[in-house]
Amino acid sequence: MILSMTGFATASAELPGISLAVELRSVNHRYLDVTLKLPEELRALEPSLRERLAAVQKRGKVECRVMLARTAGATGTIAINAERAAQLASAAASVARVVPGAQPLGVADILRWPGVMVDATISPEALAEQMRLGEARMLDDAPLVDRAVDSMLASLRGGAAQSA
Repeated sequence: MILSMTGFATASAELPGISLAVELRSVNHRYLDVTLKLPEELRALEPSLRERLAAVQKRGKVECRVMLARTAGATGTIAINAERAAQLASAAASVARVVPGAQPLGVADILRWPGVMVDATISPEALAEQMRLGEARMLDDAPLVDRAVDSMLASLRGGAAQSA
C-alpha cells in the first residue's frame, strides 16, 4: 500500500538569549530528496541530520529548516572570528589582483559575511545539545529534531512513513 508522504511539523526550544526552532516539510516524491537549511552555528550537524531523516523517511522531498533567533532579553557579547575575516581579506586581495577595478570590501560587507561575527555567549555545545539526535527519551525531553520527526510522522496520511 502506498502512503502519502505529505507532512509538516515544528519543534522549538528557548535557551538563554536565543530561540531555536526546527521545521520539517515533506511532500510526495519518487525518491528521498533531503534539503537542509541551517544557521552557520549548526553546519557541523548536517551529516547527522541527513542520517536521522533518511532513517525515518525512505522517499519524499523533505525540507528541514533550523532557525536561530536572538530573544529580546539577549545580552550577549559579539566577537569577531579573526581567522575567518583574514581568509575573507585574502580572498578579496586575490580578486583585486585578477580584477583591478573591483570594489574593495567594506567593514559592513565583512561583518555580514557568514562566520565572521560570532556570539560569544551562545555555546556551540549548548546548541548541539538541543539538537542532539537519536537518543531514546521521553517525547517532551527529546531533542528538537526528534520531536519534529515524531510529529511529522504522526501527521503523515496513514500515520506512518513509507518504508520502500
